[in-house]
This record gives sequence, structure tokens and C-alpha cells, in this order.
Amino acid sequence: LSWSGFLNEAVNLYGDRSDIIASSHCWPRFGQAEVKGWLSGQRDNYRYLHDQTVRMMNKGMTQPEIAEVLKAPPAIANQWFNKGYYGTYSHNSKAIYQYYLGWYDAVPANLNPHPPELRAAKMIAAMGGAKKVITEAKKAMKAGDYRWSSDLLNQIVFADPKNIEGRALLADSYEQQGYQAESAIWRNMFLSGARELREGMKASVSAQSIDMISAIPTGLLLDSVATRLDPNIIGDAALALNFVISDRKETAKITVGNSVMFAEMGKGHASPAVTITGPRQLFLALLFLKMPAAQLQMAGLKIEGDRTVIEKLQAALDPMPGAFNIVEP
Repeated sequence: LSWSGFLNEAVNLYGDRSDIIASSHCWPRFGQAEVKGWLSGQRDNYRYLHDQTVRMMNKGMTQPEIAEVLKAPPAIANQWFNKGYYGTYSHNSKAIYQYYLGWYDAVPANLNPHPPELRAAKMIAAMGGAKKVITEAKKAMKAGDYRWSSDLLNQIVFADPKNIEGRALLADSYEQQGYQAESAIWRNMFLSGARELREGMKASVSAQSIDMISAIPTGLLLDSVATRLDPNIIGDAALALNFVISDRKETAKITVGNSVMFAEMGKGHASPAVTITGPRQLFLALLFLKMPAAQLQMAGLKIEGDRTVIEKLQAALDPMPGAFNIVEP
């Protein structure tokens, strides 16, 4: 809704006096008529997607029901730049639904179902066992119904990730859907799933540029650290730490209690268990790389007080997130 409004604003402000437009996911367009036509077409596309999703929501339709029937009208769909090469009506209508109503679709059976692994095992047993389900999945694939075959075979893999035949067939089913997908994002998802089923997890490389990290406010970085706190390790420990970030002239008050971590910028504990002083780069190494405090002291980090408090906090932090399964429990 907001984006369609901003596009309409762009039409009014610039549509009659612009000769070139360049956007994130489309080719540049040249000529005043082309510019205005593109802006207007994109505006109408997003507004239609929003308004029709809400209209169907108000009739009581659920996310998958809306996603199945919501299509762009010819006037919009016939403009190639409105095609679902990146996002899709199916994908984005669900996002609009969740924005307004959340995940719950008002179907009580979906309110508290079993988690996927247990549900899959029960489902396979109820359908007569893995062999029967695989037979049905093969029938669906032969008929070209890869959506149904994937649904069935996903239950097989979640119930028994070592089922070789089920994995191979699910990979084939995902691959076909990847080839058929107009959206590059959907294609990537399907083909990544197929590769993982066939080859296993691939090591991922996750690195952020120093410039980007430097631009993130310290308070946000500390909030990110708090999301990695493992309650099973930190338990009922109560910790009070002061951070003095010398190169940025910043102070942070770190409080851990009830298995949560709070960071307050510009403040400090009156009687902290430990005060740590140094450039932000060393704090990043301490909290994100989890380098030993003793090693960082040699690099210039100053620690006043109980160093074991730092070690307790470090021990309770999950490692930085990396790759995770998308086709197994």
C-alpha cells in the first residue's frame, strides 16, 4: 500500500518531466511516455495486489486460498515489467495477509498442530507407511502434479531423513518446480532444496564488509548479541557489565538476568562486576568472534573487575548463525 502510494507520488512529481528511469529489478527505460507508463503500471500492480488481498481476507479467505486465485488482470499482467520474475502474487499476498492478521488463519486445526517432524511421522503412519506414500507420490509426479508429490515426499523426508528413495524423488519434484517457476527467487529455493537433498549441506561463507559493520550503531549490535543468549547456559545468572568504547566515546550498560540481556547506551552501572574499556573492534571480537578475554587484553582491551563475568557471558552466546537445513528437520 505504501509503495503504490510512493509510486503515485513519483508519477505526479516526475512523470511529465523525466526521460530516463532506472530501478532495482528492471531494465532502464527511456522516453517520457515509457517512464510514466512504467511508474503507473507498477503503481497499479502493487495497489491491485494489496486491495484484492484485503478484499478476499474480508470474505474470510485464508492465505493459501487467496494465493491460489489471486491473479493480475490483463491490463496489468500484459505489461512485462509486472510479471513475477522476482516476487509473485502468491508469495506477496501471503505477506500482506500476515501483516494485517498474523500467521493464524482462523482454522482451529492450524492453531496448535504437532511440530513438522512428529506430524510427518504420524501422517506417514496414517497413510499406510512410507512405501505406499512413495507410490502415491510417483503417481502424482507422472501426472505432472509436482506440488502434491512434494507435499507427500516432504512428509517422508521429515519422518525419515535417511529414506534414500524419498529424498531422490523429492529432489526430482523440487527440480521440476524450479524449472517451471517464473520467479527467480522461487527457482532458487526449489533448486537449492534439490541440491541439498542430493549432496547434503554445503559450507556457507557469511561475511560482512567492515564499512557496513562500522555503520551499524553500537546499540543495534548489542541487541543482536542479546538474540544469541542461550537460556540453558546462562540460567539464572545475574551479570552487570560496563562497556566503555574508547574510539567512539560511547558507554553501554549491560545487564543480564532472568535469561535476558539488556544493553542501554549512554549509561553505566554504579557498581558493575566488571568494566571493559577499548576500541569497538575489540568488543566485536569479544562478542561476535568470542575471542578469549586474555588474548584481547594483550591487544589493548582493559578489564577492571571480575573477568569471569565476561567469560560467563561469552559462554552463553550462540556462535554467529550460519547455514541451516531447509529440507530436513
